[in-house]
Amino acid sequence: ASKIKIVYVIGTRPEIIRSARVINLLRKDKDIDFRLVHTGQHYDYAMSGSFFKELGLGAPDKQFSAGSGGHGAQTGKMLADLEMFFQEFIPDVVIVFGDTNSSLAAALAATKLHIPIAHLEAGCREWDMSLPEEVNRRLIDHCSDLLFAVSEASVKNLKDERVLGAIYNTGDPLYDIFQTNIATSKKLQLTNKLGLKTGEYILLTTHRAGSVDNPLHFKNILEALNVIKKYRVVFPIHPRAKNQLEKLNYPREKLS
Repeated sequence: ASKIKIVYVIGTRPEIIRSARVINLLRKDKDIDFRLVHTGQHYDYAMSGSFFKELGLGAPDKQFSAGSGGHGAQTGKMLADLEMFFQEFIPDVVIVFGDTNSSLAAALAATKLHIPIAHLEAGCREWDMSLPEEVNRRLIDHCSDLLFAVSEASVKNLKDERVLGAIYNTGDPLYDIFQTNIATSKKLQLTNKLGLKTGEYILLTTHRAGSVDNPLHFKNILEALNVIKKYRVVFPIHPRAKNQLEKLNYPREKLS
């Protein structure tokens, strides 16, 4: 019997991390002819390449170079690249994750070629159409044939919107990644290296446009954290947030 041909499209750091367990299982399945495609939406090694290595994914089977740029230009380039690849490989299913421009481009390319789409993390909503991710996830859900939701709330959202695909509540694959990698993270001993004590620090991550591109929003986040004197704040900074921080000219003494 011929193998099922599956393409899994990713493009950003969160997709790589959250998809790792699923990708590893698909790679090991002898009944699947699997291809991992990276669009190049995140192209910095620290933001992308290093995670393939650390999570044991190996190199992508196909690497594109979407690079930076406006949403339209970036999504359009990825759509054209992916359409060409799908026409060459002719997959039985295209899998996408979440709400990125890469996932939207893959969903649009696949649906135009009448290739079934499976959407992981389907049904999540923020109810704010000014967010590009909200637009992306809604469009992907309504293109998808298989919708894998992370919660009952996500299932309800999909049913309320009357999506045409089949809905499954599979839970969040990020939990599997957490279970698999918690021991490894402890070995890094970052808390010791940074002089942190359990229960005495806060881990901050923020990078989305709605949080950091608006100077007022970003400053409000920083000011709120500065009010909390009881805890230290550890902020592994995203390049987007770093650029905005420099533009804000936020006082360095408040960040130490």
